[in-house]
Amino acid sequence: MISGICNLLDRFDRHYALAIFVLFLGLFSLYKSGLLHTQNSKTVKMTLIKQNGRIKTILTPIKTKYKRTYLIDEITFPKGSELYHKRLGKLGARSNFFIKFKTVTNILTEGTYKFIIASDDGFRLKIDNKTICSYIKDRPLKKSTCPIHLTKGKHNIYLLYFQGFGQLGLLTRVETPSGYADPIGKSNSDMEFLLSKL
Repeated sequence: MISGICNLLDRFDRHYALAIFVLFLGLFSLYKSGLLHTQNSKTVKMTLIKQNGRIKTILTPIKTKYKRTYLIDEITFPKGSELYHKRLGKLGARSNFFIKFKTVTNILTEGTYKFIIASDDGFRLKIDNKTICSYIKDRPLKKSTCPIHLTKGKHNIYLLYFQGFGQLGLLTRVETPSGYADPIGKSNSDMEFLLSKL
């Protein structure tokens, strides 16, 4: 009888271990595919501001009709006629709006970083409250390359984007000293992104 109970417990332990392994493998696959995200992966604060009136340039004074705030994992909004983010879906914004993005990057490898901003319409990028580059008027989706030397440690990133009318889009990429090319908000071994407390 004791032998039977030992055999039963032995089989139970193997099945239990196999079930835990399969569960772990499934969760790991979901994480790597991007379908499983934790709150910590949302490193960018985004404030969508609907303008009360027309926007002509990035210098147009903001007159808020309404605003909404989101936490997102990366600054990537594909070209289209309506603002869309892969995690948030369609946001209902088509024309005359600003978006303020705030995040913090912790630089792990000192060197030259190239911030590449493809926008339709304009933008202004600031790092540590210094304007790195901008495109103040409207334009079709085109990119601007903004190189900057960053020292190790934390740096505040602020990106202001505007959409006037017609097609829209905002795509970002950061080329690092080690050759990574990821959107703003996605960490790698050269730089990690943290949620801004500003």
